Amino acid sequence: MQDQIDFSSPSTYIRIESDDEDDGDIIDDGGYDSNSICPSSTSSGVVVARGSAPPDETEEFLRAARARLHPLNVLNVAAFGANVFVSLGIGIWGLGGVMSSVREVTKSHMTLLTPAAWTSELIWAPIFFFEGIFCAAQLLPTFRGRPIVLEGVGYFFVYACAAQIAWTFFFSFCLFLPAFISMVILLVSLSCLLVSQFLAKSPDESRREYWLLRFPFSLHMGWIFVSTAINWSVLSLETGASESTLLAGIIASMALLLVVAFLFMSAMTKNLVVPAVIIWSFVGIYFELRHPAAHVKAVFGESVCDAVRRSSLACAIIAACAFSARGMVILYRECCTIHVGEH
Repeated sequence: MQDQIDFSSPSTYIRIESDDEDDGDIIDDGGYDSNSICPSSTSSGVVVARGSAPPDETEEFLRAARARLHPLNVLNVAAFGANVFVSLGIGIWGLGGVMSSVREVTKSHMTLLTPAAWTSELIWAPIFFFEGIFCAAQLLPTFRGRPIVLEGVGYFFVYACAAQIAWTFFFSFCLFLPAFISMVILLVSLSCLLVSQFLAKSPDESRREYWLLRFPFSLHMGWIFVSTAINWSVLSLETGASESTLLAGIIASMALLLVVAFLFMSAMTKNLVVPAVIIWSFVGIYFELRHPAAHVKAVFGESVCDAVRRSSLACAIIAACAFSARGMVILYRECCTIHVGEH
């Protein structure tokens, strides 16, 4: 006769069966084995059954660890590699002088919204670095099957890379209308990616998951908001818009960037990365307009350049004050809130 073992208890049970007709003894070692129930036998006929079912988070971890490499994981790496190649090969080096680089086109088509060159250079380096870290991390067994990767990122990262590659080509050939459309598609792709990740976010997301899987796209999206405004001003300038129209568009763009920064600092998203990038761009505009390019000064005049410079500084200060206040609130809640969990 065999006794039934109740594995619903959090304790670990060991049942021993022998060839004799005696009932098997049940030994409770009082501990907990995180392994799932797995009998094993020995040559003497000993059968050991261990453990209650692991907790939900352990099951999720094991499922992710056993997940096979999804084609999307490989596609993310391929798209990122192509984007880096085009951005460096064409965007910076212009294919060794065969075509104009993005840097050269930007310098020859500057507007009042164009920030200092070092602003752009110092932001793209961490964007590519952290997105490269994401591509490597999402190949690991721990992360490649996570909902935040397969459902959250989905194909939006591939779309974003494709749009950025298209923008690099169009902008290098001074095709500003297709370049602006590509930039809008890039912005929409990254927006959908962030929203999708927000919906797929696990309530017990770790800091490691945030920095590896979510942070890179917030950084990228923050700069694309700025780049979209810059591309709009370049397109307006090249299509022959009047000075008053250009100035109105620049003022509206700065106001919209400020609104975006405040929206991302709201209680719903608690995203401080996008506002930080926008503040960075305002600082870059301020420093660039301290000594504006000759053709910018010729189009708008020194007084307008000075007014926009002061306005960008004011926007940076306003956003920075709100950023500091919001950051202290989030830090206080993180450090002073006692999290109670059920076991």
